[in-house]
Amino acid sequence: MDYEGIQVSHTILNPSLQIENIVEFEPSNPGTNFNSKKYFRQAILLDGGIYSSYDYISGATGKLCRTVSKLYEAADGKKYVVCADISCIF
Repeated sequence: MDYEGIQVSHTILNPSLQIENIVEFEPSNPGTNFNSKKYFRQAILLDGGIYSSYDYISGATGKLCRTVSKLYEAADGKKYVVCADISCIF
């Protein structure tokens, strides 16, 4: 996402996920606005620190998951937030 919360890339999914069987999951596309999401706002507030959400049940996999996000500055000087949903295995 860019500094305004707008998705700038397509969602990249682990190829082992079978999303055609998941009713409530829809991958993000460029142009989607995420500026109201906590993981985006926290990444901006932490200004380069890593935000890690509480564990939650993923709508995509139905498994325990956590979102991490981080603000970074690209080589062109623009700021972006990278976000990743990570499946938790215990």
